[in-house]
Amino acid sequence: MSNYQFFPYSEYALRWRRAQDLMRENDLDALLITEPFNYHYFSGSTPSFSYARCNIMLLQEQKPVIIAHEFVEESTRRETWVKDIRLYNHLIDGHLPLIKSVFEDLALVDGRIGAELGFEQRLGLSYTDFQTIRHELPQVTFVDASSLFWKLRMVKSMAEIQLARKACQITSKAFQVCFESIATGMTEKEIGEIYMSTMTKLGGTHPWCFINSGPYNYDVISGAPTNHQVRKGNILWIDGGCNYLGYNSDFCRIAVMGKPSEKQQAMYSTTLQLTDLCIKAVKPGVKASDIAHICAFELKRRGLELTFKAGRLGHGIGLILTEPPHIANYDSTVLEPGMIITIEPGFVTDYGVFQAEENILVTPDGFEVLSTANTELVHI
Repeated sequence: MSNYQFFPYSEYALRWRRAQDLMRENDLDALLITEPFNYHYFSGSTPSFSYARCNIMLLQEQKPVIIAHEFVEESTRRETWVKDIRLYNHLIDGHLPLIKSVFEDLALVDGRIGAELGFEQRLGLSYTDFQTIRHELPQVTFVDASSLFWKLRMVKSMAEIQLARKACQITSKAFQVCFESIATGMTEKEIGEIYMSTMTKLGGTHPWCFINSGPYNYDVISGAPTNHQVRKGNILWIDGGCNYLGYNSDFCRIAVMGKPSEKQQAMYSTTLQLTDLCIKAVKPGVKASDIAHICAFELKRRGLELTFKAGRLGHGIGLILTEPPHIANYDSTVLEPGMIITIEPGFVTDYGVFQAEENILVTPDGFEVLSTANTELVHI
């Protein structure tokens, strides 16, 4: 394994074999991979930072081929397991004739090709480029392979799980350091800086956070830290995470400035109970919608309604911060060992945001909570 490769060859060989099995099931001759996260997942190479230099991979039964601009030739060769790398140099449409040439070389000019055309997928080519390819290869049938891509990426390998676990460990430590450093009168920006810089110091990259801290912004659940100062009696809600070698964490914790009111303590206790109930339902064979139904039943029994308007109870997480499945009554995805999901029922009130989001690994016999940060209501 090269020092520049994210995983050993065996990891990519496993992904290739799983893809081959699904291609046969779906009567596909190859996959046209252009979306940056899919490209990284299958090739191991870092996607281009430039729209002008798109990276493309054709994955088929016999051998995969990468199409890349010559500017990234050496970095691609040292990162990828793929041997056949075809290069282009013209930055305006230079990749298009090369794509056609590769289709001809691989005898795919009348093939059935899976592409990123559907559910939560995006082409890494412009619409015009894709239409040009279709015009130049009129006998090729391009079909939506989004379900195939997600079936592969939703179930993480042990190597992927280790990276996700590390990202959660870093984030958990950052919550601890942050809450131990806060004082009344600090601004949300100062608090966010402590939280995010701690993740960076511990090896996390791309740290991020949403914060709200008082009646003036409790209803803003997707906002960056502001210059508002935290005050006595405020609930401080922080939702955030980081990336570790490609894999993300995403969970939240809350603290109260001073002593919580009876309403604040009661609502947070309810939140923890509801979160725990949903987590305990996680196991292989359970549908994502089953967990949402369990939550809805308990809410109805208690006469409550979720007011944290995320549109779902949780989501998958991996190379992308939020990815399928959706933990919602409209998603019937069956949970499998290796999936990593969030569980995050929440309440937005005029006296605080109450949520205890967790990152959950589906195991062969149940679940593992990866987000190990303290869930007690911290008193600052």
